[in-house]
Amino acid sequence: MLDLLQSSRIQFLWRGCQNVAGITLRLVVICFLVQTAIAWSDLAYIRTLAEEILITLSHEISLNPWFYGIVSMILLIEIWLPARQQARLSVGFCQDSLWLLGDLVETILFLKPCISVLYALSNRVGFPIFDSATILPPPIMLVLGFLLSDFLIWFGHILRHHIPAFWYFHAVHHSQTELNLLSGLRFHIVDKAIAYIIVALPMIALGISAPSIILFKVLQKWYLRIYHANLKLNYGWLKHIMITPQSHRIHHSIEPQHRDRNFGSILIIWDYLFGTQYCQYDEYPATGIDDPNFPLESSRQPHHLLINFIHQNLYPFQQLSKFSINHDRFTGWFKNLFVIQPQK
Repeated sequence: MLDLLQSSRIQFLWRGCQNVAGITLRLVVICFLVQTAIAWSDLAYIRTLAEEILITLSHEISLNPWFYGIVSMILLIEIWLPARQQARLSVGFCQDSLWLLGDLVETILFLKPCISVLYALSNRVGFPIFDSATILPPPIMLVLGFLLSDFLIWFGHILRHHIPAFWYFHAVHHSQTELNLLSGLRFHIVDKAIAYIIVALPMIALGISAPSIILFKVLQKWYLRIYHANLKLNYGWLKHIMITPQSHRIHHSIEPQHRDRNFGSILIIWDYLFGTQYCQYDEYPATGIDDPNFPLESSRQPHHLLINFIHQNLYPFQQLSKFSINHDRFTGWFKNLFVIQPQK
């Protein structure tokens, strides 16, 4: 896929897409900041937001039987079929518990405002291009919407690996050396923003409704809890259709031969079609990133976990600042930071 993006035949088109994407991203960020500033100036809104966060926490965890059922099932399978031997209550699991709480709060603080801003922006520029709901029957629209969503997540995932400015934020997710059922929630909020925008904008342009977009994201969110777990599973023949715990562990691998492989989210077909699938299905390598300076968790003590959570959120900005210092000319800095290139 990287060779395809770098081929001479589409370099001009790709540069144009980069410029459009850059302008769009700036507009979205500006609109989001303006809306957030207006919203937070309203005390009634703050009270409503606090109540909504508590309700979301309740529905996601304390009052949600699906949460307990799926978590219990995964924990039992991890004991029965672990991909690698690690402590039941590992340091990585404890750290990811904080990322779980952060994810719930960020969903309210960011996801809903982001979707509303994207829809407001789309109305300004004449989206949707067509009303797909009136052209196609609902069942077909649902299937096509799911396929489009899954493809966009796959494509956005590749961009987040190969554009350095995106990778620094996505590296936080890849830092986990003890994959567990909560590792799928270790995402920096900026990484989430990039992923949401890459997926949501094309779907909005094609007339996919906001509830459908959120539905696809929720489906993906729940499924990734399974394939990030410490499970020695490849699903048998289903491994040729769906992402599995084994195939996604390959994606998180620290081994050089596994680099830039298995980018899929739910379906594996995009990796097969574009040549990014790693076709060995019995390997369960160690995971993590090759950066000794990353603030990896080392203690289960609550205050250490909290401090480390803060440091992990600051890590991408520290990397960006180092990058800017090492590139004096702005044009060179911008090109090297945002132009797609092989992952190091």
